[in-house]
Amino acid sequence: YDDLGFRNEGQILTPHFNRLHSQGIDLSSYYVQPSCSPTRAAILTGRKPLHTGINFWLPNIAAGLSLNEVTLAQVLNRRNFTSHAVGKWHLGFHKTPYTPTFRGFSSFYGYYEGSEDYYTHVTNGGFDFHDERAPFCGPGCTQRPWHLQGQYSTNLFTARAVEIIS
Repeated sequence: YDDLGFRNEGQILTPHFNRLHSQGIDLSSYYVQPSCSPTRAAILTGRKPLHTGINFWLPNIAAGLSLNEVTLAQVLNRRNFTSHAVGKWHLGFHKTPYTPTFRGFSSFYGYYEGSEDYYTHVTNGGFDFHDERAPFCGPGCTQRPWHLQGQYSTNLFTARAVEIIS
């Protein structure tokens, strides 16, 4: 709530949100689900969890957002925008077509599962950090940046986001 510039005395610069606020768009009500996967699915599809089938947190099983669902990234691509995903995915990874660069994102930098150790990048006993720099980046394209073990995820994600925006 307080990460918008007009609410934090300019501590965080958010000029576009500030402009919307000055034009009367308040952005004071946010609706999310009790866990991450249903919220992510709803944001990416514009549909309620009841309709996406992602009603609960996805455990480490063969499940994910249905391939029949169209994501916001896919819609934006059709309008000549480029979309990148940085951070947590948690909408399926048991088959390559469920991963972010197959769901409309031009790149992905982060982890597939619902949580990770922010320094070792390990979850459920395995290294879960992916650097995918092209659309449809699957086997043979996905890089596993082992050298980043020991570096804090938030700093890595911030640096990558800044790199993309620049």
